[in-house]
Amino acid sequence: MVSKLSQLGKIFIIPIFFTVSIYTAVNIYSYLNIDSNLTKLQNIEAGCNYFIPGSESLKSFNDIELNLTPKEIYVIPDFKNIHCLNRIGELSYENSIASVYVYTNTKFINFMIFFTNFFILALKIFIKTFKRSEVLLLYLVVNIGYMLNFSYSLSLNSYNFMLVTLLIIYFKEVENSKI
Repeated sequence: MVSKLSQLGKIFIIPIFFTVSIYTAVNIYSYLNIDSNLTKLQNIEAGCNYFIPGSESLKSFNDIELNLTPKEIYVIPDFKNIHCLNRIGELSYENSIASVYVYTNTKFINFMIFFTNFFILALKIFIKTFKRSEVLLLYLVVNIGYMLNFSYSLSLNSYNFMLVTLLIIYFKEVENSKI
């Protein structure tokens, strides 16, 4: 029974890794596409086409100041809005200032962080054949993916869920080493 659980758990690692990697690559491509597609800021189309990273490195473009403002959107029951998280949703222009609204949903992202970190902990605690390196790799890929892709939706609770999971993994390792 344990070997079947460990095989099932290891089967989940590869798709999760590739899903997070592909989603991150698409977002990075979308962000890099902003500069290459635009000659004027007015060419930006609203409606979830362009990804904005959390570093807010895009503060101005062609002498137009950008005010990046997070705006909450519903993900449940309209699941297609997941694609819109951390992307430009609405634009408004006044003189040389553009108000750019970046779509977020903190509650949904916190739920996803809690669920995926709980899954990682369940793999670590209940499936003894997982190596520390496999669990940490999965933890790092998933949580760095959240930080890169949904940075505007992250709150203090989000980082708390991530840190508590890492501490539980650490204390579980310390407990296992003393036995």
